[in-house]
Amino acid sequence: ARTLDPARIQNMEITQNLLHKYFNLVELKLETAGDASTKGLLSALSLEDATQLKQALQKSKRQHQYIDNDHTAEAVLSLSWGEILLFGLSRRTVGTVVVLSAIASEALSVMNPNDAQQMASSLTLPLFIGLMSISFAFSWIWSSIQATLRYHKLNLHIDSEEITIVSGLITKRSVEIPRHKIQIIEWFEPWLRRQMGFGTLYLETAALGMNDGEVRRSEGVIPMVEREYFAHLLETIAPTSASEVLTATTYTPHSKARFIIIFGYVFPAFFAMAFAWWSLELSALYLSIVAVLSIVVVIGLTELDFRMQQWSITPHAILSRSGYLNKRTWIVDREKIQCVYRAEDPILKILGLSQIVLQVAGSAVYLPLIAENQAQQVLHSLTEDWNNLG
Repeated sequence: ARTLDPARIQNMEITQNLLHKYFNLVELKLETAGDASTKGLLSALSLEDATQLKQALQKSKRQHQYIDNDHTAEAVLSLSWGEILLFGLSRRTVGTVVVLSAIASEALSVMNPNDAQQMASSLTLPLFIGLMSISFAFSWIWSSIQATLRYHKLNLHIDSEEITIVSGLITKRSVEIPRHKIQIIEWFEPWLRRQMGFGTLYLETAALGMNDGEVRRSEGVIPMVEREYFAHLLETIAPTSASEVLTATTYTPHSKARFIIIFGYVFPAFFAMAFAWWSLELSALYLSIVAVLSIVVVIGLTELDFRMQQWSITPHAILSRSGYLNKRTWIVDREKIQCVYRAEDPILKILGLSQIVLQVAGSAVYLPLIAENQAQQVLHSLTEDWNNLG
């Protein structure tokens, strides 16, 4: 027997799969803060009982907060088939390709040695490029299928208190998030999606739900949002934070941060060169050309990544932006911050850099690298309100 305070509920999720639909049942999840397990799980309620229970919990929370506003939900966004397919096509596919490559390598290891050697020797550069293209195509198709099953007929509704996201083709999910429970808003723009003029919006509360056996940090996901519409949507979800961060002066990281950023691109480039040399048996001339091109690409991506990084602190929110290939913008509610500190490893100490880390319940956001004395000033400004309260 478990007792949950309605005021402590971070979000509610109603799920209805095919078996639920046959018996006119739903599954209701009540998620609280700081635990990946669902403490309030009602696996088989009738739709009427689930609706009544949800309304009773909402009424209890409103009475607890002394709020009595108009709760008519406004439909602010819906996704078309084309946008969902574009989302699937623009998702990361490298992981699937790596899995397919591992399966192929394992298959070669159990084959007859002569056959495996003959197959490996017949692998030319055009054939290798063709096989990789097939792998990426299969990965894109699989991602599109997953996106369609998960986000079919997605509708976003926002009222004065809650945000409701309804989606799903076979399994229908309805997630309801109290607006005052949102602690991090993340705007994710991978390179391909950015070229299409879209981004993905994540809404994170203190709850750590489960999704397909993995911990789900973002309870609310709007997979495809037009870049021009993002500012309006942000003002609808968090008007106070939006009005501040959209007009705030942003700052760039320290120039020495380039030395840290470059490490994130050097290792993938090195492993790509090693794989090309091992699998394609490139000559010294071709390997030198690949090495020079890799250095140019790494330096270029490092500079683009550095210019993309920004941060800002406002009275009610903190903004942090990083990444070029996978551009991410975090907006953190200052009232939800549990802990703030500065981190310095030996390399950062040598470079005279420091990093501010903002911890909320179950997650953390990192500001770009700045000088040690500047980091101390930022840390002091963020903790000054706490000291005044003390």
